[in-house]
Amino acid sequence: MTRLVHYTPKTLWPSLRENNIDRLFTDFFNGGTSRAVNWLAPVDIQETESAYELSIDLPGVEKKDISISLDKGVLTISGERKGKTVESEGKCHCSERYFGSFKRSFRVGDGINADQISANLHNGVLEVGLPKKEEVKPREIAVEG
Repeated sequence: MTRLVHYTPKTLWPSLRENNIDRLFTDFFNGGTSRAVNWLAPVDIQETESAYELSIDLPGVEKKDISISLDKGVLTISGERKGKTVESEGKCHCSERYFGSFKRSFRVGDGINADQISANLHNGVLEVGLPKKEEVKPREIAVEG
């Protein structure tokens, strides 16, 4: 007995478009298997009593390819993940990893102690510490009277 499966083109089209057609056009216009793009490095930002802490996922990015600057209250982190090119003799069956440049900017204002900003790259995660200025830190004020 043959079983008929009914589908609606409306439900098929979005997943087909998102997964295959977009990739087809991207691959075609990027020369095949190239994934050189501007990509967005994901970041987590936490605030403690004494500092702001940023954790940015940068797998495959070397320390020498990262730049961090603070200008007029804006912290900018940029860099590049270098990719491998597919050899003309071999065949690439799948290429899903992106490479290229990235740039993230964050408005931090004047409450940061710029002389004590720290950065550490470990296991593909960049950790940036932004200590608060003393006058910005919360403090208890005793009531006298």
